[in-house]
This record gives sequence, structure tokens and C-alpha cells, in this order.
Amino acid sequence: MIVVGNKTTAINSGVDYLEKFARYIDGLNYKREDQTPHEVQTFGAEYPIVSNPELVSDWERLFYKVLYNSGLRPIPQYSVEKYLLDFAIIVNDRRLNIEIDGERYHRNWDGELCRRDQIRNMRLMELGWDVMRFWVYQIRDDLAKSLALVHNWIQT
Repeated sequence: MIVVGNKTTAINSGVDYLEKFARYIDGLNYKREDQTPHEVQTFGAEYPIVSNPELVSDWERLFYKVLYNSGLRPIPQYSVEKYLLDFAIIVNDRRLNIEIDGERYHRNWDGELCRRDQIRNMRLMELGWDVMRFWVYQIRDDLAKSLALVHNWIQT
């Protein structure tokens, strides 16, 4: 589908469905023709402004800062197909998806959310991504070990 118009005007139009569509498009990461697959935007030490700030937990903000200060350059809310990754780390031809999971969004009584996470992990692996998932408790209780696991991935 090709849509012609001004995204900023659509976002500020006051028309609900048009605003939602423009915000959705704004959240997508399109590959420009002049962009190589490994060209990534780098951010500063503070968690950057993202398209969906309501999806960002305090634990993600903390882990971003720790990753950045350790010399890594995580990309928050990186879009892959229909998925929005908490963090992407791209090193040469290797790609790592890091997810910070809390019980609110990743655990329920019937296991459905766990199955969705597994399907998501499998699809990302099919696309050539490695996946690391950390519970917020791991970040809280052993931040150094969580950081070491990411650094170990880079070294291998």
C-alpha cells in the first residue's frame, strides 16, 4: 500500500483513525535504499525518546544505561516484522534481541503468554537473531551477571 500525505499533519489532524495510522507508520523502521543492513543509529547514555514510551519499563531504562556504559550500543524498540524488540544489539553480521520480561506481560495462569514468547523467539531465530530474555528479577538481583551474559555473546 502506498499512502501519500504529511505524517505530522495526520498525527495532529484530530481524526482518530488517521492519527492512529500515522503513529503506527511513525513507529516502523524502514530501511532506506542508501542504508546498509548494519548501519544503526547510536544514542547517548540516557534512554532515548522512542515511538512507544508506554511500553518501556524502568528495568529496561536501567539495563539500557548499564549496557551503554559498558561500551555496548543497544537499539531500543527495534522493529522486526510484527515484533518490537526491547533491545537489539548488532555486531557485524550477528544480531541479538534482548527482552526484559516482567510478570505483568509475560506470565499468566494458562501459559498463553509463554507460548507467544516461544513463538516469537522461534520466528526471530528463523530470521537469524539470537534471543536473550531476562526476568526483571535477574536485572534487579544480579545485574552484573546479566551484563556478563550479553558481553559473553559478543565474545563468542
